[in-house]
Amino acid sequence: MPAVFTPVSPPPTRDRLDLKTPADLKRAHLVGEPQEWAAWFAAAGVAPADAAPPPRLTADNQAMEVAAALGDQGVALGSPILYGREIERGLLVRPFEETVALAEGYWLCYPPGRRLTPKIARFRDWVLDTARTDPAVVEGARLAGREVGEAGS
Repeated sequence: MPAVFTPVSPPPTRDRLDLKTPADLKRAHLVGEPQEWAAWFAAAGVAPADAAPPPRLTADNQAMEVAAALGDQGVALGSPILYGREIERGLLVRPFEETVALAEGYWLCYPPGRRLTPKIARFRDWVLDTARTDPAVVEGARLAGREVGEAGS
């Protein structure tokens, strides 16, 4: 499953910031790693000289960063796949559609000699079938230029 990220915030945060272009995020309180935000700004076409000041809060954990955004502490970079339900329910919004791939993706791992073990094969098939039918995963794979379940390089 691809690891793509996009800015997310609660609707009131987006509305308060009056975000019209990706460059408008420069005046937001950002949550996350500076290098990840720099990669997103580059993907969104915001020149490095125009990039935002360093994030006010960093955590080496997407769940904590998105939780901070949900707590009205700023705008975080989150996975539209992992937080699809929150986006669908309106708890989080994506002020901009631009995404950036920050890692190779999420992998299902098991010992090679056990790949045909019935319980592992059933679980693997279930995970891949579920991912292939999830619109957020399919869109994330498209953005990453890969197929769901495709091995990376």
